[in-house]
Amino acid sequence: MRWIQRGLAALVALLAYVPATQGQAAAAGVPASACARSLSTEDLNAFFASGASGLVGGDYPRSIPMSDGRVLWLFQDSFVGDPATPSLTAAGFAHNVALVQTGLCFTAKWGGGDALAPRSFLGGAQETDLIHWFWPLDGEVGADGHLHVFVAEFWNPEGTGAAPGARPTAVWRAVIRQSDLAVLSFTLAPDGNALPLYGFTVVSDDDWSYLYGNCYRQFTNPGMLGWFDTSCNTDITVARVPHGHFEQVPTYWNGSSWVASRASATVIHHDGVVANPLQVERWTEGRYVAVALLDDWFGRSVQLYEAGSPTGPFEQYGAVPLTTQCGDACTVYFATFTPWRNIAGEFQLAISNFTWDIDVAFQQPHLYRPSVVAVPAPPSEDDDQVYTFTPDGTLEMQVAGRFGVDPTASAVAISVIATGAFVNTHLTVWACGVPRPHASNLNITRGVPASNTAIVAIGIRGRVCLWSREHVELEVDVQGWMAGGGDFHAVTPARLLDSRPNTATVDGRFAAIGLRPAGSIVEVPVVGRGGVPVGARQAAVNIVGMNAPGGGHVTVWQCGAVPATSNLNVPVGRTVANLAVVTLSAKGTVCLRASHTMHVLLDVQGWWGAAQEFRLAGPARLFDSRPTATTVDGLGRPRAAITAGVQVAVPVVGRAGVGPGDAVVLDVVAVAPAGEGAMTIWACSAARPAAPTLRYGKGVNQATLVVPALAADGAVCLWTEGGTLHVVVDVMAWAPVAPGGYMPSAASRLMDTRA
Repeated sequence: MRWIQRGLAALVALLAYVPATQGQAAAAGVPASACARSLSTEDLNAFFASGASGLVGGDYPRSIPMSDGRVLWLFQDSFVGDPATPSLTAAGFAHNVALVQTGLCFTAKWGGGDALAPRSFLGGAQETDLIHWFWPLDGEVGADGHLHVFVAEFWNPEGTGAAPGARPTAVWRAVIRQSDLAVLSFTLAPDGNALPLYGFTVVSDDDWSYLYGNCYRQFTNPGMLGWFDTSCNTDITVARVPHGHFEQVPTYWNGSSWVASRASATVIHHDGVVANPLQVERWTEGRYVAVALLDDWFGRSVQLYEAGSPTGPFEQYGAVPLTTQCGDACTVYFATFTPWRNIAGEFQLAISNFTWDIDVAFQQPHLYRPSVVAVPAPPSEDDDQVYTFTPDGTLEMQVAGRFGVDPTASAVAISVIATGAFVNTHLTVWACGVPRPHASNLNITRGVPASNTAIVAIGIRGRVCLWSREHVELEVDVQGWMAGGGDFHAVTPARLLDSRPNTATVDGRFAAIGLRPAGSIVEVPVVGRGGVPVGARQAAVNIVGMNAPGGGHVTVWQCGAVPATSNLNVPVGRTVANLAVVTLSAKGTVCLRASHTMHVLLDVQGWWGAAQEFRLAGPARLFDSRPTATTVDGLGRPRAAITAGVQVAVPVVGRAGVGPGDAVVLDVVAVAPAGEGAMTIWACSAARPAAPTLRYGKGVNQATLVVPALAADGAVCLWTEGGTLHVVVDVMAWAPVAPGGYMPSAASRLMDTRA
C-alpha cells in the first residue's frame, strides 16, 4: 500500500508542479512536423519515444480518423516542446493538446499561445490550470461533415488538479471543421450530465451512432483504492443518436429497447475492481470489438472482447500482458484503438505510460509518452476464409480447390481491391514458395480505394501470397484460372522498366531512365527477360504511372501505330497500376506511351506461346458514356452518366473482331465518380455476383482490367453502387472456346480481411 500511495502522490505532484515552471526560457520551439518511418508497432513506438512530434509528454491518447485520411490525436494533461527538451518542467503544459497525423507525419496543435505557455486545444479559453479544465473523450465525423468530439469538464476547488477533490461535472461537445481544424463551437453536449459521461467512447453503424457512458470518477472517493468511485467506475452504459447527428439528445438502452429516460439506462458491461475504461469499435457488420486496460494504472494487461451487437454482451476472447517502460517503477494505463491494423491484421492500440517516481518523471520525459501495442483480432467466423500470415507479414491465401479452381490449375486471375490505407503503399502478389519479387501489382494512395487484376502462378500447397509494407484491407475475388499444361506460363513477377532514379530492374536494363516526356514512346524488350523465352507471343504486364504533375494516361501495345485507347489513367498526385494483356512485336517487345510527363514502371507476370489462347482484339473502345465519346462502331454511346443501381449491357461478340468464346479481356474505367462507390462486371446471362470488381473514390478515375466469362448472348453487364459516374470499356483480347485454356468462373470472394 505504501507503494500505491507513493505512486498516486507522484501523479498528483506532477500536475501540481507544472504551472509554477511554465514559461521558463529552457523550453524550446515545437517542430513544424515530424514523420515516423512507418505505421508498424515498432516504428510508431520509436517515433513517440523520440518526442519528435513536439509531444514531450501526454496521456489518454485518442485517435479520430477524418474523412480525408488524416487522423486527429488528442491527449490529456500534455507537455509540448522541442524533442531535446530535457524535462517536463522545461516544457509548456496544457490540459489537452492535439497531434494532426497526415500519412506518416505528425504536427502538434493547441489552442493558442506559444510553446512556453500553450492554451488547451479544446476549451482553453475557459480553463484555470488545476482548478477548471477539459479532458477530451471520443468523437467521430458527423452528418454535417465536421468532427464532433465529446469533452469532459473537470473541477477541483482545491487547485491540485488530478487529485482528491477533482470530479467531472459535465460533458461538452466540440464541433471542429476538418479542413483547418478550427473549433467552430464548444458547448454543452445535448446530454451534458456527468453521471455517466456519454461520449466516453463513440462508434457508428450505418444507421446509428452509439455513445458509451462511464462515470470517469478517478479522484472522488478517497476511501477507495486510488480514489476511484467503484459505485460506477466499473460500469458501462450506452445511448444512441441517428448516424452522425451528435446535436440530438440520445435515447438510452434499458436492456430491451431504446428509451428517452436517462435514468432507465442499464449497465451493459461490468468489469474490473476499480476502473473499466472500455473502448469499443465496430469491426464488421454485426460484430463489435472492445478493449479495456482494467483498473487503469493498477492494470498490467489489456482485456479483449467481442459482441454481436453494440449493446453487448461483450464476451472476452483474449488478454495481452503489457510491459512497462521501467519495470515496477513504471505503470501503464488506458488502452484505445488506433484507426488501423498492422500487416498481420492485428489491432494496434495506443497505451499511456508513467513512472511512480516523480523525480524520474521530471528528468526522463519519454516515460510519460504514449506507446503502441499489437493485439489479435477475434477469430474469424467465416469458414470459407482460408488465409494465414507469416512472421514477415506475408499473407498466404488458399486458391486451388476453392470456388471451382481446379487443384491442378497452374495460374489464377484474381481481382484485388484495397481500402483503408493510412499511408501510401503498394501490394505485391506472387506464387507462394518463392522469394517475394521486386515488383508490384497494386499501388495504393492513402484514403483512396484501389483496384487491379493479377494473373499469378499458383504456388506451394495451392496458395498465392500477398504482401504490403503497411496494413490495408483487402478484398480478393477469383475471375478464372489457367489449366495446368496449357499455353499460359506464369512467371515470378519481374520488373522490366522503371524510369525513377536509383531504381533497379530484373537485369539492370531500362532502369532509372528518367521522367518520360509528354507524348514519348519507349520500346521495352520482353522476350529474353524475367523468364519470358523466345517463342512467346503475348504477355500479361502490369503498368504503373506516377508523378504526373498534370495527370495523364499510359498506353501499352505491340508497337507500330499508337492505338486510340489507353490502359492506365494517372490522376494528379497518385500512383496507380493496371494489368494489360498485350501481343508482342516481332522483336519480342512492347511499346509504352505516356500522354503527359510522368514516371512509368512495367512488370511482367506471364506469357502465352504459339497457341495464343487469348487473341488480340483492338485495343478498341466498346462503350463510352461521356457526351463527346466515340466507339469502334458507333454503338455504346449513351452520352449520359451512368446511374447507380441500373444494369447496363455492353455487347462484345461481333465487335472489334471478337468472336464467340470463353472469356474476354476488358479494360474498364470509372470516370469522374460523383461519390465513393463500386462497380461489378459479369456475363449478362449469369446472376450478378455479390462481390464488386472495383471500388473508386469521389472524383478519382479508376481503371482495372477484368477477364469475365463470355456467355451465349455475347454481352457483359455493368452495375454500379454510389453516385453517378461515366464509364469507359475497351476490349483488349478474347479467349475462343478451347479446352485446356483459360477457364472463367463466376466472380467469387476468396478473401476479405475486413471481416
